[in-house]
Amino acid sequence: MQNIKLACYYNIASNTVSDILKRKSEYLFVSNSELKRKRFRQPIYKEIDDAVGIWMSQFLATNQTLRGNILQKKAKQFAARFGITEFTTSACWLTNFKRRHNVQSYVKSGEAASGPSLEKINKYKQEIAEKLSEYALEDIYNYDKTGI
Repeated sequence: MQNIKLACYYNIASNTVSDILKRKSEYLFVSNSELKRKRFRQPIYKEIDDAVGIWMSQFLATNQTLRGNILQKKAKQFAARFGITEFTTSACWLTNFKRRHNVQSYVKSGEAASGPSLEKINKYKQEIAEKLSEYALEDIYNYDKTGI
């Protein structure tokens, strides 16, 4: 379809159609959280943003609590690794990062709120492994499966 026909169909100027088609690769990879925005601006330090985003997904997969100050510390660490000295993790950066990655705050309740940290879990695993090494394998039972 020609630009003029598209412009008439959507009731917009033909140069707007041209601008959209020039930037179509940017529009094709827009996340759901960015659909409401009028402008699609990339972060100044995209490599830091991407690295923190990947780290954040891995961190949340371990079911740990994530706070803003942790994100800011990680962003500073990645900036140092990438050799970027002028990067700052201001409250504005944090707000924009959360908006770009659709991060929302919520309150954990029930078992999720009372769960131990990853460090404690690893310590408990080690303690249990040491205790179990004192017994023969056939003498170890899963208490959940005993029906008691």
